[in-house]
Amino acid sequence: MTHINRALKREVLQGLKDFPAVFINGPRQAGKSTLARHISEKDWPAIYITFDDGLIRAAAENDPLGFARKFLDKPVVIDEVQRVPQLFLELKHIIDELRHQKPDNANGRFLLTGSSNIMSYLKLADALVGRMRVLNLYPLSAAEAQDAPGEFAASLFDKKFFYEEGVFRKTDPAQLIADSTFPVLYGKGESYAATWLADYAGTIVQRDIRELADIEKARKIPDLMNIMAAHCTGLLNEASLARDIRLNTMTFRRYRSLLESVFVITLLPAWHSNKGLRMTKAPKIFFNDTLLMAYLRATNVKHEAAANSKSWGQVLENFVFTELLKQIANNSRVKLHHFRTQDGKEVDFVLERADGDIVGIEVKSRHTIDGGSFAGLNFLKETCGKKFRAGAVLYAGDKIVPFGENLYAMPLESLWRMRVEPQLTLE
Repeated sequence: MTHINRALKREVLQGLKDFPAVFINGPRQAGKSTLARHISEKDWPAIYITFDDGLIRAAAENDPLGFARKFLDKPVVIDEVQRVPQLFLELKHIIDELRHQKPDNANGRFLLTGSSNIMSYLKLADALVGRMRVLNLYPLSAAEAQDAPGEFAASLFDKKFFYEEGVFRKTDPAQLIADSTFPVLYGKGESYAATWLADYAGTIVQRDIRELADIEKARKIPDLMNIMAAHCTGLLNEASLARDIRLNTMTFRRYRSLLESVFVITLLPAWHSNKGLRMTKAPKIFFNDTLLMAYLRATNVKHEAAANSKSWGQVLENFVFTELLKQIANNSRVKLHHFRTQDGKEVDFVLERADGDIVGIEVKSRHTIDGGSFAGLNFLKETCGKKFRAGAVLYAGDKIVPFGENLYAMPLESLWRMRVEPQLTLE
């Protein structure tokens, strides 16, 4: 398979310099093992072991402290470490021992990977606070698939947009969605992808979720995934969705949180203002991989794109969500939200920086847009005042066009083609 450079590599290497342990979190088959192996072979010599190997896993479960102590003198990659959760506490003891005995040589000792969110194991996560950097790796981004900069979010905050002349070539978005997915599917055909995704959805039920929690109605998980896909990009109404698949609301909520824990879905929170506005508080439903969402909906992405259907608009919105998520996944200073008032004013995505600055993003599947496409962004701009940095309507065209102060129509390709260029500012 073609090697694709992952943007996270630089942060992993920096994390190994700064912390005793780095944990690469993310969905199964996102490329965590490949990245960890590549780093251990090329940049950070280390032993590689995986708890997918039943014998090694049994040894660690039988004597976690003894197992951990084998690596006092050598760096190690431990793949799928969440399969032996009791090891985390022993790693804490080993790290503390290393810091006491070898304070100048305690960092960069453990590179861990896991397919369920470590925040699901709160006690374990707390045990390694200050000892471990947690980084999220999602399936391939468009920037990685296209070997492009992928600095769209940063460029909007700074209002410094740079792209090479002619770079907006109207890339086929349906094909890009097919490439911006799990690495194993990169460059593969639709038939292979459908078969693989069916197996993947089954693996989630049979393995990851069962290991994370003892669930009584596992047969309902496929129904839950399907109904979440059907309502993707919409507001979450747990009571209604629970009734549709004949679960009580509490059980639905528990199972839904498990899908979040194994990185299948993300609930995008609503952005709130202190201006006294009556705003929707419900989160919106998104999938962390658009191709998986489309498979669960039995949607042919290419056909829907050609027809520019309502379904295609939802697929495109989910795709933009995944691209924004990947760009800010490991930036604690930027949070992603949606915005909607109770009287129907809305903006698809709001990025909020720690200093309170705001960027708004709307998604349109049309090739041309007009001033009416900026209604939500104009309202957000008025609401935020000076904190509003910029607003962009992503559309299917090939030009960046100003539509008023700090408002721009931008090609969809801006998501991955844009890079920050300090000396060039588009005003």
